[in-house]
Amino acid sequence: MFPEPAICSYFNPDLPPEQVFELIIRSGFKAITVWGAGDPGTAPMPDYYKQFLRAARDVHGLVLGSLHAPFELTTDLSSPDNSLRTKALDRLKLAINDALELQIPVVIIHAHRGEAPPQLSALGRRSFTELIEAAVSANILLAVENTLDSIAPLEWILSQFPASTVGLCYDSGHDQLIPGQTFNLLRRWGHRLLTTHIHDNLGQSDDHLIPGQGVIDFSAFVRAFPWQTYNGYLTLEATMANSPVTDPAEFLSQALTAANQILTLQPS
Repeated sequence: MFPEPAICSYFNPDLPPEQVFELIIRSGFKAITVWGAGDPGTAPMPDYYKQFLRAARDVHGLVLGSLHAPFELTTDLSSPDNSLRTKALDRLKLAINDALELQIPVVIIHAHRGEAPPQLSALGRRSFTELIEAAVSANILLAVENTLDSIAPLEWILSQFPASTVGLCYDSGHDQLIPGQTFNLLRRWGHRLLTTHIHDNLGQSDDHLIPGQGVIDFSAFVRAFPWQTYNGYLTLEATMANSPVTDPAEFLSQALTAANQILTLQPS
């Protein structure tokens, strides 16, 4: 069955990396998306963490499907202060370099953080042009995630750059929290889908629950999903922060079951 389920490696950031990867490998997930930074997110990915990722891939066969770049500096990509804009660009380029080093094909980015403008400024457009050029040079695809406010910057990027360089990271939880956006984004831009962040919520906040534990209609999601053209993993971005499940192994078991249930609903 394709796509196969994947899980975010940061499903419980309180666990040490060795336990995280052991749990994921034992759970039956075959692929992961990784967080591409240290704590608090503006620091580079630590070398020791890269070692865990290489071992998970090379020894245990875990696919490193995508890397989520840090988003703390995203707003500065449009800053008139060139030092701030350059710092933000350099941090995201570092994430691209980490993906290249680790042979991760897709880097997930946010188009903005906080309240979004109706359209990207000239400096913002310049920043994303430069960022996409860096990704192309590294043979890395950029996946722009729909976030919790306006999707105008995301749609500008997708409309201005070809599918060979940039596409969509569809976040089901974010989509459902924007009034009037129920799966419309997926229908409009599903042909540009590169990866997913599938999770559930209770309709009020970004809970990152396992699918089926909230209010999202995943039957409707399945009807809107571009099964015929999508070539990636069905990646869950469910985390334990708001989960009623407190045991990490049980959490992963329930997450894998939920992902497989979604996959069984796809049209034959």
